[in-house]
Parts: sequence; structure tokens; C-alpha cells
Amino acid sequence: MQPNLRVEAYTCNESLAMRMRFPSLVLLFGICIGQTRQDFLEKDIQKAFARAKKEQKLLWVMVSATWCRPCRIFERKILRQPYLREEAPPNYVLLKVYASSDEHNTPGAQEFVEKYKIESFPTFLYLTPEGEVLHRVEGLPDEVSDNPPEEAVDYVLEEMHKVSRNYEATSRVRRYLQEGKLVPDTLRRYLVELYEDHRESQLFRDVLEAYRRAAPSIRAAWGDPEARDILFKMAEEEESYAAYILGMAESLQVYYEPSEWRGVIEDILEKDLQARIKRSGAEEWPERAKQILEYIQQVKERFPFAEELLLKKTWQNRYRATILGQDPPLIDICRRYATLLMNKPANTEEERKYIARELDAIGWAFYKEVGEEDEENLRLPLPWLEYALKLDPENWSVWDTKGAIHYKLGQKKEAIAHLEKALKLVKEQVGESSSDYESVKGRYEQAKKMKKKKKKKERG
Repeated sequence: MQPNLRVEAYTCNESLAMRMRFPSLVLLFGICIGQTRQDFLEKDIQKAFARAKKEQKLLWVMVSATWCRPCRIFERKILRQPYLREEAPPNYVLLKVYASSDEHNTPGAQEFVEKYKIESFPTFLYLTPEGEVLHRVEGLPDEVSDNPPEEAVDYVLEEMHKVSRNYEATSRVRRYLQEGKLVPDTLRRYLVELYEDHRESQLFRDVLEAYRRAAPSIRAAWGDPEARDILFKMAEEEESYAAYILGMAESLQVYYEPSEWRGVIEDILEKDLQARIKRSGAEEWPERAKQILEYIQQVKERFPFAEELLLKKTWQNRYRATILGQDPPLIDICRRYATLLMNKPANTEEERKYIARELDAIGWAFYKEVGEEDEENLRLPLPWLEYALKLDPENWSVWDTKGAIHYKLGQKKEAIAHLEKALKLVKEQVGESSSDYESVKGRYEQAKKMKKKKKKKERG
């Protein structure tokens, strides 16, 4: 750091005094400062890129606009600080570009903005000597706006150094891959280094693929906890990695406790299932539903524990995008899931309550979205709900759902009996001031009114 430079920052009076006492020195010193400032911040796009390529330096670019207030804050707190000029990394060319500023635009700014998809000001780009984006920051960072100039400059410098270190690391990896002498331990180390900041890059995928090829066996490749952790994280983001893990799942099972292994596989299967569901449009869904059920059956043969999860996630995901009463394949999936739940062991209170909640959720979906005219499908969840009440007889929500379906079927007596029980339980468990109580009470009152109307009609 250069504290003297901060103390001797120019003011008008200091500059005038220096001119009067040491005119030659001032002239010489002024020329030096002018040259430093000119070299410090390029304002010509073509020259900056040419210099970066010739000298093999990185490019730091601030894309600004004359009317942009955050840009002016950055200029004042960062670009005008002598400390930045002194400490700026020598392996960078710094460039400032004005865009969207009419006659003040930097020549070539429009093409630059289009090429790098600049949509806000300021935008900061960190580029390779060839102009490829290494890192970008949009908007004024809080570390600049919320801190005094010295700390703000330190932040900017650290960002430059960080990008530079990453670039050097990735360049080293690229050279290593090009040499072709691939050692699993070295590739594993590069995987760990690249994952945090570069997992979306093609380079990371190239290293991962090279590691898979170079390792002598599955266990040799993924026996290392760090490498295995990276692989499973990638499987959560990309379908291809999930398929890769599922293909060798039995070989990886030895590294996990049984309960942990189940959770790991279920997470991957859920991601894989969601991708399959999303690929189907409205017209494709009936055929896709058949394929998904076939997929669930195949998975069940290898992972019996996964069938319940996949049926549950299928109906929940599809339910958000359709109307249940108009979706026969989804009704079939709900039926399969409910049947599985009713055959599931229910030895503990926790298991009984869980099954009751799940059956209740399916039943409520039928009540909400199956029309009165579709009596056959509307009756479908009644035995499921009856079973739920055997498991959890004090669950007011199940009583409410069953009563609501009876009401929709025109079965007034059954509707009132179940809704009356639901109202009593919700009052005891949740309280009269709750929205749940008000909802149940509303359905109960409707059922009573319909009963009275029916009696009046019979008397007439």
C-alpha cells in the first residue's frame, strides 16, 4: 500500500503551489502521472483487446453509462483512487466502455454490448486474452457501495486476483488434458478444484469424463469420498449423471449405511422422474404415463423401496399441471399409490398417521377436481378414507374430506355425520378461531341446508 499517495492526492491549491515552486519537476511529474493514468485504464475497445491478446493478459471491463448513478459511485470510490492504480494486477488490461449514452458512447460499444449480452449498468466482465467470459458481475456490488473507498478497492482487487487464480488453474488443467497422460489421482484433484466455481463449464465435464475413462474400476473411481460427493451432486443437476449412477448403483452401495443409501438413491430417482414428467406435453401425457409406470416397475425390481416414492411424486407433480377429473392416467396412478399405502406396514403410530395423511391428500384432490357427474371416480377414494380413519380415527381432516365427498355425491346423511365429527375434532384440536374450523363449519352448514331443502321438497 502507498499511504503517501493518498495523503498527497491532488487539490487545486496543492497543485498551484507545486507549479510555483518547482515548475520543471511538476512538468516531469505531470507527464509521468498522465502516462500512468493512460496506461491504467484503456478506453479504446480494439486497442485494449489487441493489447490483451499480444501480452497474454486478462481483460477487466466496466460497461457503464453516463446517466448511471451506481456507475458514478464506482468511478468515484474505485477508479479515482490512486491505490487502485498502484495495486492493479499487472496481468490485467483494464477497459472502460460507455454504452447507451448517445454521443458519449465508446466507439464499438453497441457491438460489444450485443456480443456480451449486456442488460444492466454497471456490468463488469472478466475476459480471457481471447475475449471469452471468465466471470461477470451485474450491478454495483454491496462490497463497494457499503464500504469506504479503501475497503471497496481491496474487494475489487481481490476479485481480480481470484479470477486470475481460477484462470491459471483452468489453463493448467487444459494443458494437462491436451498432453493425454491422464492419471486418476491427478484428475480427481482437478475435479475437486474445479467443482465449486466451474462445474457448469465444459472443462469440468471434460475432466469428469476423462476421470471416468482413466479409473481402472468403478470402485477405484468413486471409492474416494470427495469424488463420490461431487458425482452425486452432479446427478442432482443433470439427468445423464443420474443415469450413470443408477447404472452402477449396486457397486456404490458398499460405501453407505442402508438408511443413508436409500436416501441417496431416492434423491436421484426423484430427479430422474421429474425430468421424465416434464418432457411430456398435454397431448403426449397418456402415452408418457404408461412409460412412467413401466419405468417405476423396472426401478421397483432393483430398488423395491422406491415404488412408493415414485408413485407419490408422479401424482403430486402431474396434479399441479392438470385437472384430476379429466386425467384418467393420473386417476390410475392415484389408485395404485393408494393401494400400495393400504398394503404398507402400519405398526407404529408414526406409520399410521403418515398413511392416513397421504390417503387424505389423495381423497381431497378427488373431492376438489372430480365432477359430481363422474360418480364412479368420485366414489373411488371412499374406501381409502375409511381405512385412513381406522388408522387415525382422531384425524379431523380425514373426517372432513370423507364428509365433503359424501356431500358431493348427494349423500346428505353421511355427509352431515362425517362433517359434524370433523367439526368437533377441529374445534378441540385447532380451535374455533382458526381458518380450518371456519372451512369445516362452512361445509357442515351447507350440508345441513341441503338436507332441509330436501325435506321441504318432500313435504310439498
